[in-house]
Amino acid sequence: MTFRNDTRDSLFLSENPAWLNVKLCDGTNVPPQADIFFAVSCSERDLRLDRHEESAGWHARTERLLADFRQFRNTALPVGAILHERRIPAFGKNAQPAEFHNQSKMIRFGGGARVEPSPLFDRATREYAPGLFPFLDVNGNLMVSPDRRPLAFRFGLTRQIMIAEAGHSASDNRQLLSERLFELCTEAGTLLAGLPAEILKRVWHRWGVIRNLPDDGGYRWLDSLFEFEWSNRAAPKIATRNVWKDGGYTSLVLDDSGLFPRIPHLALHDGVLAHQFPSEGGYPFEWGSELKDIVSSSINFLEWIVGASSNERALVHKQEPGRVRGSPDVPSSTVAREMRFRVALSFPGERREFVQQVADCLAGRLGRSQILYDGYNEAEFARPNLDTHLQRLYHDESELIAVFLCADYEHKEWCGLEWRAIRDLIKRRRADSVMPLRFDNTEIPGLFSTDGYAWIGNRPADEIAKLILQRLESAESEAQTGPWE
Repeated sequence: MTFRNDTRDSLFLSENPAWLNVKLCDGTNVPPQADIFFAVSCSERDLRLDRHEESAGWHARTERLLADFRQFRNTALPVGAILHERRIPAFGKNAQPAEFHNQSKMIRFGGGARVEPSPLFDRATREYAPGLFPFLDVNGNLMVSPDRRPLAFRFGLTRQIMIAEAGHSASDNRQLLSERLFELCTEAGTLLAGLPAEILKRVWHRWGVIRNLPDDGGYRWLDSLFEFEWSNRAAPKIATRNVWKDGGYTSLVLDDSGLFPRIPHLALHDGVLAHQFPSEGGYPFEWGSELKDIVSSSINFLEWIVGASSNERALVHKQEPGRVRGSPDVPSSTVAREMRFRVALSFPGERREFVQQVADCLAGRLGRSQILYDGYNEAEFARPNLDTHLQRLYHDESELIAVFLCADYEHKEWCGLEWRAIRDLIKRRRADSVMPLRFDNTEIPGLFSTDGYAWIGNRPADEIAKLILQRLESAESEAQTGPWE
């Protein structure tokens, strides 16, 4: 069954819920256990990590570049980058050229990496392999065999990168030095091809042994910056991959695996979201990501390269790059137990509309499953003895509790139950896991005039969410410091 309407060119054949929960090989319509292969053409500019040799003096060049970026940060205004990705094939409105919001701020625009699409072949028979469901070709037609069986297929992709002015304070007297910044990025891009293969494999783990490199060294560096930040497990994440719509990326965060991220199946079960963000088998037609500050991300990346090469920094789980310092051999007793929620929100019902906006902003960065908010846990909270269950979640399963204090909070029964758990954390000298946020100056039992807080006032929800994410990052940075430092 197919469906088409006037507001978009999309077919829903593969949006059948039966396929949304099925695990698939990255960018394909076949299961992970399928014994298939695809033809790969390798050009001279592609990098083959299975035959790669590092360049002499790469470590000294990396340290010199790191010093240059650090010095540049002190004199230049921040500049950001937005990456747009589109899968191949696309059709109709889904294949139109990318448009970007705020083009008046654009400094440069160029191409990133590219992957060519390919049919998939059965390794045993060397013939076209069957897929679980059919994808659509550039004309919107089903890709099927003569006997109408779905053809197994792997998407291609194209990337476009826009460099743009970032927001800054009017009192910031640094200069916009975009040309010098791109010179540094170009130099860093030439460095990449000379790094050791083991480092490159960790950064480009989504690609396999063949990595397409943009011709331009500057965009090659920016492309890899995004790859690095997507794999970074530090909180808050500097960059996520989000569904793209109407010239910009949306708040809908895609999963964090593979070259071809998928829309979370829970979102696709929502008919409104499915209509707004067309997909096939959970793969959207286009997605995007943003780096707020190219220089800061470059410094983080170069610091990781230097640290990884000398074994001074740990590599994150599954050999993905990050900013976790220490040794891979640290005894497990020194590592804090992983909690279920990154952030818990405690608030009175009268402030629900505002807190809902904060929760959605946080979920856009961390994912809904990482936020303790009743709107995201309705089924779980429909239970007897909810009072003791909530206290346990706040007390034992939340890294950071953001408390929205006001006159209504002090009088609410459920807030009182949550506050008991929070007060016990303060008593046990775990006050760093509590972040008070105030709508007004109501006195709250257990808080004193010397206790710090963030004032909400007329500030928008997204600004409060950023404060929470900054506090979370600060807390995690302190938690990662250990006796091996």
